[in-house]
This record gives sequence, structure tokens and C-alpha cells, in this order.
Amino acid sequence: MKNTTGSNPTLYADIRDTVIDEIRAGLYPSGALLPSNAQIQKRWKVSSRVSRRVLAELEEAGWATSAGTRGYIAASGPSGRQISAAELTIPDDHRQVAAVPLGPTDSSGHPIPRPLHTVPIHGYLPAELTTVQRVTVTVEPAPPEIAAALAPITPGTPVHVRRRVVTDPTGRVPVELRASYLPDLSPDHPLAQPAATGEPWPAALAHHTPQPLSPPECVITARPADPREVRALALPPYAWVLTRAATTHTTTGQPIDCTLSIWPADHTRVHAAPPA
Repeated sequence: MKNTTGSNPTLYADIRDTVIDEIRAGLYPSGALLPSNAQIQKRWKVSSRVSRRVLAELEEAGWATSAGTRGYIAASGPSGRQISAAELTIPDDHRQVAAVPLGPTDSSGHPIPRPLHTVPIHGYLPAELTTVQRVTVTVEPAPPEIAAALAPITPGTPVHVRRRVVTDPTGRVPVELRASYLPDLSPDHPLAQPAATGEPWPAALAHHTPQPLSPPECVITARPADPREVRALALPPYAWVLTRAATTHTTTGQPIDCTLSIWPADHTRVHAAPPA
């Protein structure tokens, strides 16, 4: 694929390859909406000419398919084979995770110790010890468990999914993958933009919701990590994770968000005391 365009020969290729990496990592599952022209322009501070070229090159390479007025949806690459939902969550052989490193490493390839965190059952990792490194927003069919939390929506209903990779302050050690499922958002809503909110997630929800909110309802489980979580958190294959589902409602009972927080089980402890 040619990388020569305008005054910066690598600009299109750099953005295109970043999006391909995010598709490969599962941040944009096959069939999910890719960033729009406007979102690419805002994220990378580029012109509409650049964003259109990026999407055209993704389609040419087999990583995107035009969905008309909806924009472009993620495809599975040059092979043209669509990835099923089952393949995104359950490894069918060792090849899916064989290339994943056995944890974060430094520039010399030496392992970097992963910090041990304690998380309140209703809270998040301490802001002073973490940094949001990557934010992506897609529109995806609601999985059954998310639809149940956000009832009355039904499985398969399109919802905005806001994913964030949270690292230690160095930006080199991933410590959390956070996915917020948000029904009824418009594409131009602030929480539908792939940028950090600059404030804790509960505060961001309250800031952008006109109605008062109730404290979230939280459920924590432990399970093996799926391939997306293995890649995002740099875990060994088949490592275990702690998953907290926190569902937030307005005081009138309307669900507005279900956020899944996924933490490496060996390095995270949960403090089960209720909020003060």
C-alpha cells in the first residue's frame, strides 16, 4: 500500500495502521462502527481529506466495509473472512493468543512488575496511580448480559461502547480495561467522543446526565480472560481476571450505563466495604 500523500508521506499510513492495530486487538469487533470522519479529524487533529483517505485505505486493505450513511464498519482484514462473536470471546486454538507477551516488558525485554491495587467495590483504581491511555468508541449490538442490566433494551440493540485502557502512570503497564455500554447516545454526545473525559467516570456520567443518578449497582465475578482482555492487559494466555459490572440508573429508575471494569486477578484486590 502506498504511503506517499501530501507534505507528510506517513500521515495516512500512521493513522490507518493504528486503526488496524485496534481492530486486530478487538477494540473494534467485526461489524462494529469504525471512527467517523469527524472522529478521526478530532482524535488526530487532521483535515477531512486525511480522514477520508484513511477510511478509503482501510476499505482497500480489507479492514473496513462501507455501511452507507452509517459510515464504515470493521472487517477482518485482507482474508475477507468475517470474525464471529464467539471467536472474539472464546479462543478456539492456541494461535489466537500465542503472540501475546507474558506481561509488560521494558525496552530490553525485561518484565516490568505489575502494581498490586486495592479497589473499593463501588470505586475505581486511584486516579493518582493510573492514567487513561487509549479511548475508543464504537456502536455494537448489546450482549445479553448487558441488555439485561440496561433493560428494557433487548439483546442486539445498538449501544455505544466506550472502551478505555488504563495503565500505571508510566503508561507502560496496563492495569484495567474499562468498557461502558451507553444506550440512547447521539453520535455528537460528549461521551460518544473517543477522548478522555478529564474527570472520574461517575462524575462524567453525572455531568452529562440532566437527571440525578442513584449509586451504581455492582456485581463482581472472576473468570478466565478473553482474547481481547489478554491483549489489552498484556496477560499470559488464559490468565484470570476480576470483572465488575456497575450499572447506573437515574433516580427515576432509567438505566443509563453499564460499565465493565476488568482487572488482572493476580494483582487486584477488592475492598467490599459499602460507600460512606
